[in-house]
Amino acid sequence: MRRREFIAALGGVVASPLCARAQQLPVIGFMSSRSSEESRAVLAKVIESLAEAGFVAGKNVAIEYRWADGHYDRLPALAAELVARNVTVILAAGGPPSALAAKAATTTIPIVFSGSSDAVGLGIVRSLSQPGGNITGISHFNISLAGKRLENLRELTKGGGFFCYLINPANPSAETERGEALKGAAALGLRVEILQASTEAEIDAAFAAAAAMKTSGIIVASEPFFDSRRDMIVAMAARYAMPASYGWREYAVAGGLVSYGTSLPDSYRQAGKYVALKARTQDEPNKVDVGQNEENCGCPPGATPVAYYHTHPLYSQAGMKADYNEFSDEDIGVANDHKIDAYVGTLDGSFLKYDYKLGKPALRLRGRLKNSPKSSKEDPCRSL
Repeated sequence: MRRREFIAALGGVVASPLCARAQQLPVIGFMSSRSSEESRAVLAKVIESLAEAGFVAGKNVAIEYRWADGHYDRLPALAAELVARNVTVILAAGGPPSALAAKAATTTIPIVFSGSSDAVGLGIVRSLSQPGGNITGISHFNISLAGKRLENLRELTKGGGFFCYLINPANPSAETERGEALKGAAALGLRVEILQASTEAEIDAAFAAAAAMKTSGIIVASEPFFDSRRDMIVAMAARYAMPASYGWREYAVAGGLVSYGTSLPDSYRQAGKYVALKARTQDEPNKVDVGQNEENCGCPPGATPVAYYHTHPLYSQAGMKADYNEFSDEDIGVANDHKIDAYVGTLDGSFLKYDYKLGKPALRLRGRLKNSPKSSKEDPCRSL
């Protein structure tokens, strides 16, 4: 399945004229919760998106970098430095810790965050369709896949019934992930022990504790501090011969057993497009939806949006806030905000319609939209 937030396109960006404040190069402030070393690949996606939009570092744009190396307490000072530098736009990378630090530092400089599973719940934005203020960015649902990672690891361990789940209590999204893990475990009839770590020593202790408890495997949260210690974590799992599941593909590339989640590079690529847009329209109000096209609801330039169509993962598998055959609050909000009808596909291939003029869902429609995707029981993260 592909949600709106993963298919946003910024039509018309390349054709827009460059603008600069006071005839100076625009300055992009890049701040990250993560480390520079392990962020090379995703940073390349940002640079690539900027180049596609006509921005080349050192030629017609400057980039200032600030890295927290997994130490979230450093982020407020890093954000303050960029604000004092009076940058044109801030790209807050590395999840909610960076986004919240940037938001607290300024109410005037545009901010783009690279990814968050619960941007509304954490208070980063007011809503995905109307973020408000000076901040927008890319939304993903990696945390809500906690239950699916448990299910996958159970299958790989041939029916293991006890697993550990490692989270970082310093991350604002930790409690959300804890809840999703426990909910997923309950649905699958598994026992889960939540372990916590926010330092390298605590990561070491957590793996030692998991081994002592004879866990069937461990799930590592999709989390910037853990990302900045990726090689260490993969090595820990190997040392204890412990099956481990991760939220990003990069862990599997580094030697981890298995990963299941959204695309980290893709979220940075899209964030780079948003930064380019903000660099061009720096003096305009924030009108860019989180994870959506800034105008025309993602439709090609010149087209008239009349509706949007998507699918939901299975509730029991992915822990979503809406079942696969009903509309979420977000769906209804976007439909009402943009004054378009909404459709959600169901497992039998039919679809439901939300009529924004009536303000309520219509009856189930038994027809099929031409070439419409159908939800997959096997993999809730894609459509067939």
